[in-house]
Amino acid sequence: MILDTAHPYDVVAALLEYPDAGHATLCELAIERVRERAPRAASRLADHLTLVRGEDVRALEEMYTRCFDLQAAVCLEVGWQIFGETYTRGSFLVKLRQALRVHAVPEGGELPDFLPVVLRLLARLPSDEDPRGLVKEAVLPAIAKMLQGLPETHPYALLLDATRYLLAADFRIERMPEAPAEMGTYTPPGSEERRNRAPRVDACQSPLDPGAPS
Repeated sequence: MILDTAHPYDVVAALLEYPDAGHATLCELAIERVRERAPRAASRLADHLTLVRGEDVRALEEMYTRCFDLQAAVCLEVGWQIFGETYTRGSFLVKLRQALRVHAVPEGGELPDFLPVVLRLLARLPSDEDPRGLVKEAVLPAIAKMLQGLPETHPYALLLDATRYLLAADFRIERMPEAPAEMGTYTPPGSEERRNRAPRVDACQSPLDPGAPS
């Protein structure tokens, strides 16, 4: 349960997890929490809310599965987007896991570089642990790469865009980092349970798009 006093990153993290019936209400809370600190993020969140408001939870579940579970290019694992399946990513995961334990951030059955987990960590990292470096060198380039796999007007593209505008505003990053050039082959960890809860559908097409299958 997300409280009204929760850190904005915690609220956005919850929006980027498998949706439930409270998704629209949570989005409203996110807009309220980020409006002053990151107006562009609030605008993207409002656009996302416009597209998902009134949709039943089944449609939201299918949309999430299409985007993040059936298309590797949009998987939410930050380290893989940056490093692929390399030793460097393994080292990145180890460091993240250590930080998560120190700051009592649960992984929730995902790998440490799962974007919602990383956002919750960023909400708790002190400045002497270089959260800005994590954002600029890893999180923002990873989100840029995820966005390459989605149409600009897709509801989850808007949500990812809101996330990067929020981070850029908070950490005073004026020039948005670009996506890294290389990509490997990957099956997102922790996604099997979500696949079992939603039918297999065409990758990454939103059921809210005009051309989506019914």
